[in-house]
Amino acid sequence: MLYSIPAFLYFLNNNLAVHIQIHMDPTSYQILSNFKIFTTAILYRLIMKKHLTKQQWFALILLFFGGLTYSLGTFKNSPLIPMTITNSTVEIQEMYIRPLGISMIAIYCTLSGFAGVYNEWILKRNYSESLHLQNIFLYSYGTFLNLIPAISIVIANSKTVKDVNLFHGFTVYTWLLVLTQ
Repeated sequence: MLYSIPAFLYFLNNNLAVHIQIHMDPTSYQILSNFKIFTTAILYRLIMKKHLTKQQWFALILLFFGGLTYSLGTFKNSPLIPMTITNSTVEIQEMYIRPLGISMIAIYCTLSGFAGVYNEWILKRNYSESLHLQNIFLYSYGTFLNLIPAISIVIANSKTVKDVNLFHGFTVYTWLLVLTQ
């Protein structure tokens, strides 16, 4: 039961990461998701009482202000800009961050940091159990939590019981990707 808490936090975090993509471009997401390093370090300091060196603090401050500077430069409400190129109008997606995206990425980074620190606390607390067994517990809860919405969406979108197919659209390449990850 102890592993259900970080599994739930990772479940929330991974699903939030998908929804963040609506509110910012992929480049902004990648850059701003580095804030999870900052939040993890702060939470690690507060919860695990780990002391950071002056160089580590300096690096965290640089990371924070670098991400802050980037986000202020791309802060916009409208992600698509219509442009005319040789008699045809196309919509080009530029770098953008919507206001909701900023709060979502802050929640994402905080959840990520807390889940990581809490998971490490559990692993260090239960050092007598095998690390592999502890990971099995964590990922079992995570798999269960992620299957619930996946199955409910498939069932909700199916008209009959015969239509229920969780693996609809999977190709050989999809299975290769699943097996190699």
